[in-house]
Amino acid sequence: MAKRSNSREYILALTVAVAGMGLLKARTASASIFYWDTTTTDVWSNGTDWSDNATSGGTMGTVPSSTDTAVFNQSSVNGAETVQVGAATTIAGITFANTGTTLIDNSATGTQTLAIGTSGVTVNSGAGAVTLGNATNIVNVQVSGSQNWANNGSTLLKISNGVTNASNSSPVTLTLNGSGTGGTTFSGAISDNTVTGQTAVTVNTSGGTTTLSVANSF
Repeated sequence: MAKRSNSREYILALTVAVAGMGLLKARTASASIFYWDTTTTDVWSNGTDWSDNATSGGTMGTVPSSTDTAVFNQSSVNGAETVQVGAATTIAGITFANTGTTLIDNSATGTQTLAIGTSGVTVNSGAGAVTLGNATNIVNVQVSGSQNWANNGSTLLKISNGVTNASNSSPVTLTLNGSGTGGTTFSGAISDNTVTGQTAVTVNTSGGTTTLSVANSF
């Protein structure tokens, strides 16, 4: 009887261990990096414009999810480009490496939202000017958790429309801490979501100028 009990305990322990390894593997694989692979104007939701290869080619067809990071662009793909958001979109973080200009706006006249997670926004040294939103094809940015936005380049990072906390119950802090000379301009208002969903801004840059162009409510 003792041997049978030990055997059962061993099988149970092995089953739990294997299940745990599978869970760990699933969690590890849950976040990926996707690279924009074209300078042709197109919508964010087109999977053929995204690749898993940082340089060129690679496997295409998968649109990054809310747990993934988006990089503009593959290192071999550079030039003036427009990426259009046709529906409410959530991403863990964004890196801009394209040496040409990058504009992310709405695919139609009106308003869309782009929620950015705690990986924040990074503009690499050598990247071209980056603009989020515009006057007619509006993309309001939602800050999903405290995060850093770093412009490490020599060209401007411009946020044309509003920035607000994605949460209506938890405060967030948006920290600007880039080292580039390009600076960051907020042309839209930065606002709280609610009384408890507050948005705080900390400027801790070592280069460039941070400009808040309109009255804010945070």
